[in-house]
Amino acid sequence: MDTNFLITLLGILASVVTSFIISTRQSRLEVKKLRDEYLHRYSGKVFEKRLESYPKIVEHLVPFFHKVNLSKVNRDEEYQVRVEDLKKLLHVLLVWDTQNSILFSRNLQDVLHNTYHSLYKTINQPNEELQRLVTNDGFLLELRNELLKLFLALKNDLGIYSFESPSAIIGYKSPDTVKDLTKLSR
Repeated sequence: MDTNFLITLLGILASVVTSFIISTRQSRLEVKKLRDEYLHRYSGKVFEKRLESYPKIVEHLVPFFHKVNLSKVNRDEEYQVRVEDLKKLLHVLLVWDTQNSILFSRNLQDVLHNTYHSLYKTINQPNEELQRLVTNDGFLLELRNELLKLFLALKNDLGIYSFESPSAIIGYKSPDTVKDLTKLSR
């Protein structure tokens, strides 16, 4: 075989392999870019829906917090937590969950499930026991803290405790208690 022919053949072969490698890398980059763009748009839409729906449940949680906090300071009747308040809160949570559960992060879903369990367990006690519980400051503080975990999980889903965009929040541990929250604010 002629050496010129062999050199030419090796040059063509090297050119084909190089071209193949470069085009494969470019294709992968384009696919990754398209996936990232799709993920960004998708997470943006989920975030917008969360911004619409999450404040609706917060409207029911915050007045309950105020009632519990003010009931210790001011023993007026308007600040007292009633059995009906607990039943209404559970009903509101169930309806809201039915309408919005598709938007929840795993953490929010877990916290909401624990909140249901706690409220449901409380509400299904005998009336005398339930009446006693709603006047017990210790019980009300525990319940408020349980609901506060839900409140914090909602805020975390919205990215309130992070400066990154919602699509970039990965591996972030949300504050679960008031103590964790105060650590973040320092």
